[in-house]
Amino acid sequence: MFCQGCGTELAQIATFCSQCGRPKPGTTATHQPSMPQYQPMQAPVTSGLAIGALVAALFIPLLGLILGYVARNDIRSSNPPKGGDGLATAAIVIGWIFTILGGLLLVFILAFWGEIMAGFWDGYYNY
Repeated sequence: MFCQGCGTELAQIATFCSQCGRPKPGTTATHQPSMPQYQPMQAPVTSGLAIGALVAALFIPLLGLILGYVARNDIRSSNPPKGGDGLATAAIVIGWIFTILGGLLLVFILAFWGEIMAGFWDGYYNY
């Protein structure tokens, strides 16, 4: 005997078609095999702390650096997992880069300020 839906040959003891799931003609099938039900995966919630760390790293690098480490630790220890690990890592990288550049800029400004002031005072006292 063949399935009326898809044409697959049915075994004698079969009550349903193994291909399409239709009941075998002439049987009083009350239970149709269930198809697996899949739940759609939801995207993890992005950590607000990671977003804040990235924004802070652009304007106040040292604060962004600290918040980036705190956010990354929070994301990795959360259950269910949160999203935003990349944002936290970016905040850490940007925070380090801007903190180092800011420190170097401060050193150069202080060094040149000292040179400017030394020349000013030397010229002032020469008169």
